[in-house]
This record gives sequence, C-alpha cells and structure tokens, in this order.
Amino acid sequence: MLPKEQWPARLAEWADIEFRLSFSGIHTKRELKVFQDYFVKYKEPSYEHNRDPIPLLYRLWLCPDQSDESWEAVLAKVLTAPQAIKVESIRESQVILFQEADSSRYDGVDGAPLGFMGGVEKRLVDFFSNHIDHEGNRLIRNSAWNFGVYEQLKYWLNGQRCNPYQIARHMISLWVEKIQNPEYINECAKSVVLKKSIIDYFKVVKSSHMRDSIDQDLKAYAAQIACYMSSPDAPELLRKWWAAI
Repeated sequence: MLPKEQWPARLAEWADIEFRLSFSGIHTKRELKVFQDYFVKYKEPSYEHNRDPIPLLYRLWLCPDQSDESWEAVLAKVLTAPQAIKVESIRESQVILFQEADSSRYDGVDGAPLGFMGGVEKRLVDFFSNHIDHEGNRLIRNSAWNFGVYEQLKYWLNGQRCNPYQIARHMISLWVEKIQNPEYINECAKSVVLKKSIIDYFKVVKSSHMRDSIDQDLKAYAAQIACYMSSPDAPELLRKWWAAI
C-alpha cells in the first residue's frame, strides 16, 4: 500500500482515469472501485472465482511506479498466479487492447475521451509484444487481430476523426505474422466480409500512400504496407488483391 499522504494526489489523478473507464461501459461500479483502490492506494485485491479482478493490462497502466523495472515486477507477479487466473488475466488484457484501446470512438469529440488510456497505449503494446507468458507465447498474439481492426484503421487512413492512440497502427509486424498463417489466408478466400474489409483497407492504404497532405506517421505506415504488399514475401492471394486495385 502507498503511504496515506500520497492518496489525495493520486485520487485527483484518478478522476481522468475513471472518466475513461466509465465511458467504455465495460466495467461495473464494483470493478471501478477495485481499480480505484489499486491506483490510489496500491491496494491489492484478492482473487475471486479463479479470476484476477485487475487484468494485467490495468495492473501495468494503473501501477503507481511506471518504471520499466516496476512493470517487469508486475508481470512476474501475474505469471506466478494459478494457471486459470493468469490465463484469464492475459486474455482479458488482449480483449481490452483490441476492443477499447484500438477503438475510433475515443476521438475526444462530443464528450469522448481522447484515447482510451490517454497515450500509454503504444508503450503497453510494445511491452506486450516483447514479453512472453508462462507458456513461452508473446503476451499479444495475432489471433486477437480480427477484420474489425481494418475498419478502425480506415478512419485514420482516410483522415477522419479518430483515436490518436489507436494501437493497430503500431502493429504492422503482428499483421504480417497474421497473414502468413495459411489458415487465415483460407479464411480470407472463403469469407466475403473479410475479403471486402481487406480490399477496402488496401484501397485506403494506396490512396494514403499517394497523398502529400497527410501526417508523417500515416505516410510512413502506408509506405510500409505498400512496400510489403509489393514484395514476394506477401501471401499470393493478398498480393493479387493489392495489385488489382
């Protein structure tokens, strides 16, 4: 627990975090109170029904000590939890990353927060990408990438208002890994919805790559995708779709 004299300052900071978590609509009041106690007091909750009340993602985000060493210690603690608890903690974290941290609704407009976590998203993605779980798998997996991610990226690539901390724009390597999977390519070939999502995404990437009046991050992203899709390393089916645009 943190010393009581630190609680007031932490409580003042909590207001912004509570706003973001409440806006998401994915947590109960009871869950928010557990998160608050962890952030303000560094109070550790007990495990309940084979579940960690605070997913790994939130343990890292809300930890009072944001140093790399502290994050390493938080991860180590989660990985020593009982099997069912650590598996669920990591699974929940991936779901939240892709459903909330990647969502375009956190655009800072009409009362929405600007970004789900306000800017720490990329650091969290990098941490999850560079660390492994108890089974030797990366904490963030390409299985979490679904066709909805293409839709979220299109907001940014089209220059529409969107979440400025969207995580998918930092995960080209994860996407490349995903599309190298033969099972995913078979799914692309069979699913009309997935095919349309990818082709629409390719169209936007190509138009973005050719525009001059876009921000440098977007231009760099579009250039990387264009380079990869023009190389023999890209899956043949997707290369055909790309070339046909």
